[in-house]
Amino acid sequence: MGDQSAAATPGNPGDPPLPRRFAVNSRLPLPAELLSDRRPWYAIVSSRLSRNPLADRVALATLHHWNEQAIRTTSALPLVVAGTAAAPWVKRSCRLLGVEPVRLRLDGDNAQRGGDADDFADAYPLRSLAPDFDRDSIAFLLADRIDVATVRRNGTIHRLARQRLADDPSPTVRVRVPVEPWGQSAAAAEVRVLVELIAAGAVGYCCHWEDEAAEYPESADDRTDRHDGGVAVAKVARRLIECPEEWLVHCTRARSGPWPGQSEAQFRDWLLLSRPAPTDLTPLATLSRIVRQRQIVGTRQTVRSDRPVICFSAKAVLEATRTRVFRPHLGRWDGEPYGIAIRSAAAQRAGAMPVIYVDAESMPDVAVDQLWRVQAKGQTYDWTQENEWRIAGTLDLRRCDPDDVVVFVRSDAECRHFTDAAWPVVSIESLTRLAAET
Repeated sequence: MGDQSAAATPGNPGDPPLPRRFAVNSRLPLPAELLSDRRPWYAIVSSRLSRNPLADRVALATLHHWNEQAIRTTSALPLVVAGTAAAPWVKRSCRLLGVEPVRLRLDGDNAQRGGDADDFADAYPLRSLAPDFDRDSIAFLLADRIDVATVRRNGTIHRLARQRLADDPSPTVRVRVPVEPWGQSAAAAEVRVLVELIAAGAVGYCCHWEDEAAEYPESADDRTDRHDGGVAVAKVARRLIECPEEWLVHCTRARSGPWPGQSEAQFRDWLLLSRPAPTDLTPLATLSRIVRQRQIVGTRQTVRSDRPVICFSAKAVLEATRTRVFRPHLGRWDGEPYGIAIRSAAAQRAGAMPVIYVDAESMPDVAVDQLWRVQAKGQTYDWTQENEWRIAGTLDLRRCDPDDVVVFVRSDAECRHFTDAAWPVVSIESLTRLAAET
């Protein structure tokens, strides 16, 4: 393979400057077909992403936004390097946009991340000319423009970005600057890195979206139940307080992965395509989805069988939500002040049955088709205190009478989030006030 540098391909006097890869071709020989197109190359790079993609929710949505922006406004060719942290996400983003990226891989590199070995089997192999040359170096060496989605202090991306900015001070490197409320604000160490790179010539970029689920300001009027549906809501709120034995309570929790029934591929596409909102990962977002779809979809996370279930507690709603407890083995909080209360009779008509509590040492003779009801009593925590009931599969709330279902949220102000709900909406704040009066 011969040297096809910029000098070997002069072009016409009126042509735009040759892309960066022509100037570095002598250091990293490229296949001839990669030098025949004068369009610039564009790369998105990232430090190692979290094992939980939800933790990188805003970074991934920004990644797709950047990719779409580069493809549609600059006619740049996306560059994807096998084995890098951003590779599977950029590759999927390109496919969603109907564009085939330039795929490269280090020759002989079999340690590709994210199960992408097959997708890069026919990628252009590049022969490393330096012992310290790695995957991330390819993007910084060849790309005309680089966007940095995440960067960790003293990590590989940090080092390569500093080197690129020192070699080329022109504004061809852009770094994402995290801002609230779209995700957590940057940690102190990350802020120092961003400040350093911007001072060196990088362009800071803050990507934000309209908040579709903003908190409503609380006023004196919110202290009443007028916005909750008036007399009907006051009546059902009193029944929740005075007759707790009539109800089963399902508390929603913060999202920790795909929705129940959502495939991994659908989940990953949602991360790229949808607009982040501050409440995306909260119990309120989970409750909003239930109310909008008018159904609760079961999960398999807490059961012994492969049958998905929906969990309820026969405890009073205020008791069920009074304490917020983190369950390390489940990686989630219990007792969140958001959820659905359903009349016990209606739940039983829908298939609700009490849990069968068992000792860890002795498993009773339970039919296979009833294993979804089995729950260990527990050793560090007595799970029998939950007084749990379960429904197998999915609960279609449209089959319940309107008076059999109540939506509850933490605050009076949040009731306005459900102005179109098919059922009464009450707040834990209002129930607490009502309980104090009785």
